Formats: sequence, C-alpha cells, structure tokens
Amino acid sequence: MHPEIEKFLVSKDIAFISLGIDLAVSQGYVKEVKELDWGLRDLTELPTNIGKLQYLEKLFLAMNQLSQLPSEIGKLKKLKVLSLNYNQLSHLPAEIGKLRNLERLHLWENQLLSLPPEIGKLQKLTWLDLRKNRLTHLPTEIDQLKNLTELVINQNPVAPQTVDELRAALPHCKIVD
Repeated sequence: MHPEIEKFLVSKDIAFISLGIDLAVSQGYVKEVKELDWGLRDLTELPTNIGKLQYLEKLFLAMNQLSQLPSEIGKLKKLKVLSLNYNQLSHLPAEIGKLRNLERLHLWENQLLSLPPEIGKLQKLTWLDLRKNRLTHLPTEIDQLKNLTELVINQNPVAPQTVDELRAALPHCKIVD
C-alpha cells in the first residue's frame, strides 16, 4: 500500500483514519487493505466510511473505548475475523448478521446486555467469545450456528438452564461456561 495512505490508516485520529479510507478507495488501493489493527488507539467511534473497505478480511479493534458500532460494519462482506475485546459495547447492530463470511467473533470484556437475533445468520462462524459481559441469555437464533465449534460464555450471569439448552441445541460445540 502507498505509504501516505498507510500513514492515515495507522493514525489514532478518527478524522485521519476516515481520510485514509477515502484515499485508499479513490487511489485504487482498497483491494490491498485486507487487515487492519486499530487496537490500543483509544478510539471512541469508527468512521462511518469503514464500509468502503470491501476487501477487509481481518479487523482488530481490541482495547479501545468503542460503545457502539456503525451500521456500515455490515458492508464488510469479506470479513472473517472481528476482534472487539476490551471495549464498552452494550449492544451490536443488527447489521452484524450481514457478515456472512465471519468465522471468528471476539467480544470479551465488553458491556453486552444482549445479542441481536441476526447473530444466527453468521453461518460460517466457528468461534464466538462472549466472556466477561452482562449477558443473562442468548437469542434462540444462536442454535442456527451449525459450524460453531467453540462458544465462550463464562463470567456472564447466564442461567444454568440456558447453558443446558445451548448444549442440547449445539451438540457439536464446546461451550465454556
């Protein structure tokens, strides 16, 4: 990727990051942006133009101050890994269900109270880490995740009955509670 564009994309300033995305798109470098590590940047928001990074496969956003995700996150159709550990998320947008190629979703150490039912549309998801949130239940649609091999839900106030129901619905999945 062009060094000038990379300089914007590695910034801690949201305006510079947004400009870097626009430059990558306008200069034809968007195909080269397949992985971004924006961890430890004290980001409180993501640029709404993040959806323009249509070739992005891995997005690391751990250890920021994100309290919400823009709905444009759903435009990242090639995304396989999304890491949102150690943020302040209390919910996920319904558009998370549009990430049909997502294989790994890391959400531990947030403030999640619930998950959207659209989580059940992530048919390629193999790993879902929800530890250390505030989840008391999971949507029934979670049993549609037939490729899920590991579900980590420990350190949540989830009822034992819910865990038993998950084990019955997802017999092929290791559930860490």
